[in-house]
Amino acid sequence: TNGCVGAGPADGFYCQYTLDYLATVGFPEDKLRRGGYLIRTNLDRRASDIAKRAATAEVPTQTEGIADAMAIVEPGSDRHPVRALVANRDYGIDADAGQTSYALPSLVQGFGAGSIYKIFTAATLLERGMGIMNPVPVTDAYTSRVFRDNGGPYTVTNAGKYRNGSVTLQTALAISPNTTFVALEDKIGSIDPVVNMAYRLGMRQSLNFKDASGTTIADAVKKEKRGSYTLGPEPTSPLDLANVGATLMSGGKWCPPTPIDAVLDRNGHPVPVPEAPCEQVVPAGLANSLVVGLSKDDQPSGTSFAAAQAAHWTRPLLGKTGTTQNNRSAGFIGATPQYSGAVLVWPDGSRPSGICDSDPPRLCANGDIFGGKVPARTWFNAMVPLHEGLPVMPLPPTDPRYVTGAGPNVPNVVGQGENVAQLALERAGFRVKRVVSTSDQPAGIVAAEGPTTAQPGDVITLSVSDGTGRAAPAPMSPPAAAPYQPPQRAAQQGNVDQPGQPADRQADPNADPNAPPTTRPHNHRRRGG
Repeated sequence: TNGCVGAGPADGFYCQYTLDYLATVGFPEDKLRRGGYLIRTNLDRRASDIAKRAATAEVPTQTEGIADAMAIVEPGSDRHPVRALVANRDYGIDADAGQTSYALPSLVQGFGAGSIYKIFTAATLLERGMGIMNPVPVTDAYTSRVFRDNGGPYTVTNAGKYRNGSVTLQTALAISPNTTFVALEDKIGSIDPVVNMAYRLGMRQSLNFKDASGTTIADAVKKEKRGSYTLGPEPTSPLDLANVGATLMSGGKWCPPTPIDAVLDRNGHPVPVPEAPCEQVVPAGLANSLVVGLSKDDQPSGTSFAAAQAAHWTRPLLGKTGTTQNNRSAGFIGATPQYSGAVLVWPDGSRPSGICDSDPPRLCANGDIFGGKVPARTWFNAMVPLHEGLPVMPLPPTDPRYVTGAGPNVPNVVGQGENVAQLALERAGFRVKRVVSTSDQPAGIVAAEGPTTAQPGDVITLSVSDGTGRAAPAPMSPPAAAPYQPPQRAAQQGNVDQPGQPADRQADPNADPNAPPTTRPHNHRRRGG
C-alpha cells in the first residue's frame, strides 16, 4: 500500500510500522478503513526530525546503494514506546529521487549488525555465573572446539592486532575481539542458549524472519550450529536492536516496541488493543550490570570513542558497535535511561558490496566502514540534541553477583566414584579431566578436585585415587593468563569493532565498573575514527 506516502518523507516509515503493528494486534488495514478509528501514535516529531537530519548528514538521501536507518525507543517498565523511525532515504515511491516505501528502520534487513550480537553471548554467560569484571582470554586466533565450518575447523581471527592475555569482560565488550567471544561461546557449549537470550532481550522479529527455505533464522542458526552468531552476520531489524537497549535499560523488562498510544472509535471511545504483555526476561541485577558492562564503548579504548568525542557526548551510556564480514554493513546500539537507539548501515541496492567511509560514503570493493564510523556518528549526532534539556541520569546500580561472578560454584564431588563425579560436573555445565593419583582413598574414588570456582565450559580436574595409600595433593588450578599488555595504536588507526581493535590501555580487574567517564578534550573534526 502507498497509504503512508501522505505522512511525508520522514514520518512515512513510522506510519508504515504503525500499520504493520496494528495488523498484528487485530487491526488489519481493511478493518481500519471501515472502522472510522482515530489512531494516536507514540511518534515524537522532534526526535524524528533530529534523527532524520543526523542520518542524511552522514549518508545523503540520494547516495547510491547505501541505507542509513535509525530507530529510537523509550525504555520503561510497563511500555516501550517507539519515538522515531527514520532513514536517510525518504519515504515515497520515486526511486530515482532516493525514495522507498520499504520500512527500512523497522523491518528485518538482509544484512547483520556484527559485534552488537556479542551482547547476547555476554548476557548468557552472566546468567550462568560470570561477572563483568571476570577475566576472559584474548588471542590472535582461536579454533573452536564446539563449532565447525562446513565440516572443517572453525577458526576466527581479529582484524586489529591484540596481544595474547586476558581482559575483563567489560573491557572485551568495549574493544571487541572476535576470538574472545567465540571462545566464550565454547564455554557455553551450544549456540542455542545464546539465540534464546537474543530472543528474550528483543530480537524477536529478526529471529522469526524466514530464510529462502522457509526456515526461521532462529531455527537455522540452531540446526546448523552457527558459531558465527556472536559475530552478528544474521539479518537484523534496527528496531529490534533499539528495543534490546530498552530492555536492558528497563531492568531486564521486555515490552513490545509499540507505536500505539491509543485507538479511539468513531465516537471517541477507547478501543482495547491486545498488545503482547511485558516480560521480565532476565533478572534486574543482570540487566543493570550488563548495562554497566557495556558502558565503556565511548571511552578511549572503546570502539565508538572518536564518534562520541567529535559529537561532544558526555553522558553515561550503554554502547556497542558492530561490523560484518568484508565491511558490508555496520551498526551501533546505544542507550541512556531516557532513550535507546540503534543505527544500521547497509547496501540497499541491487548490487551490494563493501562500503567505504568517504564523504559521502560510497560502495567499494574493499570496504572500510565500521560501527564506530557512520553508525556511531549518526547515533551521537542525533542523541546529543535529543538529550538537550534532560537531566544527566546515572546508569543503574550493579549487582555484585553479576560483577564478580557467582563465587564458588563447582559441585563438591570429592569422595564420589569417578563416573558419578564426572556426570555431576557435566550436568553442572563443566568439562572434566581425570588424572590418576596416589591416595589413601579406594581406587576409583575422587580424592581431590580443582578449581572450585569456574565458569560454565571450564575444565575441572579430578584426581582419581589409584588406591596405593599415599595422600594426593589437590590439583593445581591452571596458571593465570599473562596480563593483557595493549599494543601502541598505529598512527591514524581508526576505532574499529568487529573485526576487533587493540585497546590503548589495560583494564584493571579491580577497578570500579561504575567509574565515571574519562574527561577528554573536545574534538571538532566531523569525522572520527
